[in-house]
Amino acid sequence: MRYIKNDAYVLRKIDTTYILVPFKRTKNNLKLFNFNEIGGDIIENCNNFKSIEDMKKTILQKYELSGLTDEIYDNFIKQLLEYELLLEVE
Repeated sequence: MRYIKNDAYVLRKIDTTYILVPFKRTKNNLKLFNFNEIGGDIIENCNNFKSIEDMKKTILQKYELSGLTDEIYDNFIKQLLEYELLLEVE
């Protein structure tokens, strides 16, 4: 299993903020989502990982010094899945 970005959205970076912009109607209607660097990195690169575990390990190592913990990561991914911004695929 791995995560992919929902293709109903495009990710844009403005200064230090990442914005996920829907370009078609979704369950979230046309709501915009704002993310910091870590969130933007996860969404921008999730399609490049071979597995959920690989992505988690890589992201946690990369942002360990920024205070990212297992719990924060897991809660963030859970929210992305609930809003269907990330999708879980085989």
